[in-house]
Amino acid sequence: FPRNSHPDTVRYIAENLIQGGLSPNKICVGDASGRYRGLPTRNTIAEMGIEQVAKDLGINVGYFEEEEWVTVKPAKVSSWPDGIKIPIRIYEADRIIYTPIVRPHRTPYFTINLKLGVGLLDPVGREWLHWNQNQDFMNRMVDMNFAFSVDLCVTDMMKFYTGKPPVHDDMSEPGIIIVGSNRVASDAVAVCLMKQYGANRLSDIPVREHLSFTLSEDRELGSSNISDIELIPLNLSDDPEFDNRVSQIKEELS
Repeated sequence: FPRNSHPDTVRYIAENLIQGGLSPNKICVGDASGRYRGLPTRNTIAEMGIEQVAKDLGINVGYFEEEEWVTVKPAKVSSWPDGIKIPIRIYEADRIIYTPIVRPHRTPYFTINLKLGVGLLDPVGREWLHWNQNQDFMNRMVDMNFAFSVDLCVTDMMKFYTGKPPVHDDMSEPGIIIVGSNRVASDAVAVCLMKQYGANRLSDIPVREHLSFTLSEDRELGSSNISDIELIPLNLSDDPEFDNRVSQIKEELS
């Protein structure tokens, strides 16, 4: 962290699910590492400290490239002619909770919830997504979100890298967590904050004009318009700048 999800974030979510009555053996934390990040995934998850969280709480771990896959063909998707292959564990899950970090990205300008589904793609699909890095990438990225539902997005902005990728040498510490029920809305709020904290390449672009959001709204995946978002601010740390941050989000997304 902040390059990956913080193990304490995963621990807190899982503990609350268990305290709410869900059996630990019904909970799974999983991912599939990219070729640049280090396969096999089980090594990465161990190095991140998440494997230890799973052992402590008795929950399952999914190393998706080692598991069974299923191909889905969502009706609204045209950029994946052969369908989208996702883990059968995701296909059969009753609920899916996202735990993204926040950072600038070279192609979609930012990587948060809408891009997190890359970790649910099989290796061939991941290569197809990244082939021909232009609007084709953006169409495929948005379309892959129709292959599975997401019930909760817990976006960790306690810290995030603001500098130019892939180096990520500058960092801000907003001390903020964004919890939302929609990937588009959650990302829109997060990008507003990234912009406020000077993230690379975001300062001159109105948030709602990012292709990630225009494509998502055209396909009715979600909305970045503040009139469609119920924003519930909670200043848990008595941050004197918090109200101003919220006001800027509302103005930016209006």
